[in-house]
Amino acid sequence: GLCLPPVPPCASVKPGPDMRKGKKISSHLEDVHSLRVLHNHYLQWRYANARPEASMRAQQRETLRTLYSLTVKIAKLYDSAKRKRIELGILQRTKTLSTILEAQPAFKVRSRT
Repeated sequence: GLCLPPVPPCASVKPGPDMRKGKKISSHLEDVHSLRVLHNHYLQWRYANARPEASMRAQQRETLRTLYSLTVKIAKLYDSAKRKRIELGILQRTKTLSTILEAQPAFKVRSRT
């Protein structure tokens, strides 16, 4: 999965009720700056994770391609073995029939004339 970036501890202190308006604006600017820093940190992590993810996706595609290729080869071997089994059965029956026919005495045809 994705690695999430570590979150730095919050260094800013929440302003109390006795803060003046100038302090609130300053606090707001600090919050904006912190948000930008966090966003940049997040983008760096996304970039750092993008290369391993792309590599993993490429490896996964290649693995699936290899798996499909091997599946096709196995199916062809299975079909070939099935044909050979059928051919062997035919040859065995032919041999059995030849053996039986060779054991029979010669049959002579007599003419009626």
